[in-house]
Amino acid sequence: MNILITYAESKVSTELRRRLSSVGRPFFVPFNRLVLQDISEADNRMIDTSRYLLVTSNFVANTIKKGHLIINRDSIIIALTAKIAATVHQGINNHIVVAKDADEMKIIASLKANNLLKTTVFLRGNKSLIDDSDININQVIVYRNEWSRADRLAVIKQLGTRDYQKILVTSPSNFRRLIGTDLSFINSAEYYTLGKATQKVIKDVLGSNAYCAKGSKRLEDAIYKIYDDSL
Repeated sequence: MNILITYAESKVSTELRRRLSSVGRPFFVPFNRLVLQDISEADNRMIDTSRYLLVTSNFVANTIKKGHLIINRDSIIIALTAKIAATVHQGINNHIVVAKDADEMKIIASLKANNLLKTTVFLRGNKSLIDDSDININQVIVYRNEWSRADRLAVIKQLGTRDYQKILVTSPSNFRRLIGTDLSFINSAEYYTLGKATQKVIKDVLGSNAYCAKGSKRLEDAIYKIYDDSL
C-alpha cells in the first residue's frame, strides 16, 4: 500500500514515519513552496506596537525563532498549537498562550467576541481562511505560499506512476494542487486531513468523507488513524 503525505518528511518524527512504514510505503511530497516576504516599515511598526500576536503556522513560528521578525517583548503570543508555542519560545521569552481549540477561525472569532481585534496582529501567509471572512483583523503577510508550473511538473515526476491508497492532505491549497495534477488515483484514494476546512474542500470536490484529525497534535492523530485503518 502506498501512502501519500503532503508534508515534508523532515517535519514528521521518526516514530510517526516508523508507524507508516509498518503498514505501507509512505511518500512525503509537499505541495507548497514557502517564501519569506519582506516586511515593510509600517508592518514592523504594527507588529512592534501590538498587544497580541496571533501565530497559526509553523513557518511563522520558525521565522520568529530565527529572529527574522522583531517582536516587542511585552506582546502576548497566541499560538494555534503547543508545537507552534514551543518553536516560538525557542526564539523569544514572551508570554505565550496556546489556543484551546486548534482552529484558526474559531480563535479569530473569539478575539472578536472579546473586542481584541484592534489590539491583535495576525502573522500569516498569503493564503488564509480569513480571506473568505468579513472579520477585520490587523494582518501582516510574513510569507508567500507559491506554486508554479515548474513546481507542479516536479511533483508529478516525484509521484511517478504509482497509485496511492491513502492520502494525508495538510491544507486546502495542497488539495487543490493535488487535484491539479489530474492523476488517476485521486478519485479512489482514502483521505485524511488536519482541519475541517480541508475536509470540506475534499467533500465539495470529490464527495468523499475525509477523516479530520482531532486534538492539539493533529499530525500525530492523522497518522495514527492511517495506521489503525491499515491494520
